[in-house]
Amino acid sequence: FFSETIMVVANAAANPRNNDNDGGGGGDDASPPVALAPVPLSSLPSVGVGPVIPLGGGGAVLTSQQVVTVAVRLRPSDEIKSALLKLAAHHSFSSCWIASVVGSLAHVRVRLASFSREHKLQEKGNDDASADQFLEENDNVEICSLVGTLSGNGKAHLHISCARHDGSMFGGHLMSGKVYTTAEIVLQGFSKQQPDGITFERKHDPATGFEELSVSPTCKAK
Repeated sequence: FFSETIMVVANAAANPRNNDNDGGGGGDDASPPVALAPVPLSSLPSVGVGPVIPLGGGGAVLTSQQVVTVAVRLRPSDEIKSALLKLAAHHSFSSCWIASVVGSLAHVRVRLASFSREHKLQEKGNDDASADQFLEENDNVEICSLVGTLSGNGKAHLHISCARHDGSMFGGHLMSGKVYTTAEIVLQGFSKQQPDGITFERKHDPATGFEELSVSPTCKAK
């Protein structure tokens, strides 16, 4: 239901900036532009990677040669959340994040920030008392931002902000959205086919009552 282009991006870490330069801007010692080479996902080569360093907060730092970039354009009436989940699964991402989204929606439903564990239980029980924890917009809106993380097993955490025709803003946890004219999406991540990378999972956290992000290194035998 969409057309796409798959690109493999050589990581800029392969051409590091001179650390003696303490400026934030570009200079003569800045890294050259990163080269892009279109390749089929099935032919991704094995690549050498640096160490994956576990962090106390449950994250990981990866020095890698390659990430997979997928660019798509959704069409009118496409459902944006399900499209993102299908893309992550179709391309066998072990971890995936949204690099960019621009477009418009004819309908969007978000969960508001005041949503709690108690309301989550009510939602599962179809209790109408949780209805005020959601906002539904049935007029055309512009997507101002859409950010989040996705795994390849149908799990995601997505936040969206939108602008109405009068410029007023609203946002929250994306539940659903139907494309109005277009949604131009760029996803990046690591493929399960790669020998080393990062895996995103969502696991129940008793402290919050929600499924929260779990980050782990993907280390497969080469």
